[in-house]
Order: sequence, then C-alpha cells, then structure tokens
Amino acid sequence: MQDYTSNPTQSGQRRLAGLLKLGALVLLVAAIVLAGRQYQFLQGSVTTQGKVVQLLEQNRSQSTANAGTRKSSVYTPEVSFTTPSGAVVHFVSLVASDSPQLQAGQAVTVRYWADNPSHAQLDRFVDQWLAALLCAVGAIVLGLLSWSLRGGRSR
Repeated sequence: MQDYTSNPTQSGQRRLAGLLKLGALVLLVAAIVLAGRQYQFLQGSVTTQGKVVQLLEQNRSQSTANAGTRKSSVYTPEVSFTTPSGAVVHFVSLVASDSPQLQAGQAVTVRYWADNPSHAQLDRFVDQWLAALLCAVGAIVLGLLSWSLRGGRSR
C-alpha cells in the first residue's frame, strides 16, 4: 500500500529550492539586462579626460560577533569633466571601495552620452561591469543551492 502523505522536510526543501530557482532566474534576467544596457552605453558613449575632484568618505558601522561594533569607511570618487561645448559636468561614481583607488587631482578617463553628459561613468572595468557580474554570480550561487537541495538532480 502506498503512503500518500508527504515528508514535511522534503516538502519544505522543494519549496525552498523553488524559491532559490526563482531568485536565480530574477538575478539572471537582471544580469542580462544590465550587461545589455552597459554594452549599448559602451557602443554609443564618448570618452574624455576628467579629473577626480575629491574622494567622498562614507562612514559605516558593522556589528561583529566578538568585538561589538566596528567602524569603517568607504570612498567614492567625485569626478568632473568638460564637454566639447564647454559645459562642466560633475558626477559621483556608483562604485565605492574601502581603500581609495584614486586620488584627488588624478586624471581619469570618463565615458558619457554626448546628448546627456550627466549620464557618465569612469571608464574602468569595475564601474562598467560590477552590477551585471554581481547579479550573474548571485544567479549561479542560488542556482547551485537550489540544485543541491534537490539532491543534485532535477525532478
């Protein structure tokens, strides 16, 4: 005689695996969209020389298991550049780091839309691809977790 009652642990694992698959799919779509937009930006944007105006310091606090609260800072470059028409544009990079990668006064290459110079970014790999790569890695991790919960096989 067959028992039609399901194991609650297996049922919970199947639900969790399904949620992880859904999260992986969402992150994969986000990675594809972000990579596509970045590719279009690289194809249609122009480059110029800019200058790091200053490094903006943002303080953050992190709770640690054994030491209580630890304070640290991240640094984001504020950059300015001049368009061929003479307009001076300032922008803040979307990428911050815990150790300054650039210095105030340093020359940098900037990419921007010629018809919308306020949409600008530093011409560096991390500034261009970090968001898409993080989404892709997240999709892979969630996909692998889902696969491992399902016993390494599809059902």
